Amino acid sequence: MKIISKQRLRKGYNDLVLQTTYDVLVDVFGEKTFSQMLQVMKESYALEWEDIPEKSQVFSSALRKMLGRGATIIEDLIIEKLCLTLGKQLRWEKGLSFSDYLDKLAASYE
Repeated sequence: MKIISKQRLRKGYNDLVLQTTYDVLVDVFGEKTFSQMLQVMKESYALEWEDIPEKSQVFSSALRKMLGRGATIIEDLIIEKLCLTLGKQLRWEKGLSFSDYLDKLAASYE
């Protein structure tokens, strides 16, 4: 039986979060706007694309500054698609943030 390291599992999960985030943002805004959003996140929030899974609070804050209340819809779409991909049942819980959901999904992935 092969044992997979936690670090390797985490990388797999982070890659999945990035792919899901990419899919949602490009589906909603298109490739050009997606690229512009990444540029703003990098310049204004010192947030690199590959750091989004580990810095989801910064990502969430940046989305809120750029999109206002619409950020919640984008975050929900990311969480919903991620749950679907992982085969997890989504249960919305009052008071949980985007980052909280990502943390819960990461724990269930490992």
